[in-house]
Amino acid sequence: MTVDDRPRVLAAIVNYNRADLTLVTVDSLLGLSGEAPMMALVIDSASATADLDRLRTELPAQVSLMELAVNGGYGAACNAAIRQASAEDVPFVWLLNNDIAFEPGCLRELVRVLDDCPDLAASAPVVVEFDRPDIILSSGMKVGMRFGRVSHRRWGLSVASLPSHVERVDAVEASALLIRTSAAAACGGFDEGFFMYWEDLEWSLRARNHGLALASVPTARVRHRLSQSSAPLDRIEYMIRNRIRVVRLYGTALDQATFMAYMVFGWLPAYALTRLIFRYGPGPTARAVLRPLLWNIRDAARRGHWRLTSADQLIGPRPSETSQI
Repeated sequence: MTVDDRPRVLAAIVNYNRADLTLVTVDSLLGLSGEAPMMALVIDSASATADLDRLRTELPAQVSLMELAVNGGYGAACNAAIRQASAEDVPFVWLLNNDIAFEPGCLRELVRVLDDCPDLAASAPVVVEFDRPDIILSSGMKVGMRFGRVSHRRWGLSVASLPSHVERVDAVEASALLIRTSAAAACGGFDEGFFMYWEDLEWSLRARNHGLALASVPTARVRHRLSQSSAPLDRIEYMIRNRIRVVRLYGTALDQATFMAYMVFGWLPAYALTRLIFRYGPGPTARAVLRPLLWNIRDAARRGHWRLTSADQLIGPRPSETSQI
């Protein structure tokens, strides 16, 4: 294999019991194979036997399958991809949900931006609605610790509102995130303590704390089917639990006090009464909003402190476990 033929991108699609979605996403991914030298990989997070068997028999020959023994969550699967990219000496790892489709030019543009801007840790495409690709779901994220607020930039706007230039952003989501492998070596991979949701936000904040930048690339687009990987109440619990966990990691003492007062006495009751109780009923609603609070309280009691530090995180692979590229 010549230098020009060596893969520059390890594209990893994470699967858990949704081989149907994953196989469709694989087909879309292979349509980009001419945009950059690429290794394609499906990482299965201990799916049921029938789902895994379908992947074993139906994946195209050019797509490898990595079978994890346990489901450690989205971050754990992403970390397996990062380790593989480091072991294979591949400079970029593309972390992909299994419920997306790629617009032409997506990979080429993401790689171009990282090639042009060596200070960038990662580049992310603009995410648009699956069935209405003219409507934006995210062009990067804005973050505010005081109230634990994260907003997707340009949510609901037309793609006509996008600029022509690359934008530096507070945070990027990991539905189709192209990471420089050396950046993961510098600041570590994802925090597996989140299991799912908010792990991409935490990684973004950590990368920026290491002096690295993040970019949203308006000329790269993916279409996203929302919330296909988890049941609605499971998703709600993890979102609340991990929102609190991020503020425990990155908020100042004032941020944390303000945020918890806002959550307990403002946002959570209002969210439960206006958005959840009529849909799920009183019992499931109470569990969905109370269990995330109790999880964080028990976690703090077990550790002996509320505010979290890097020592409390399950970050892998850590810098010592990866090679610099």
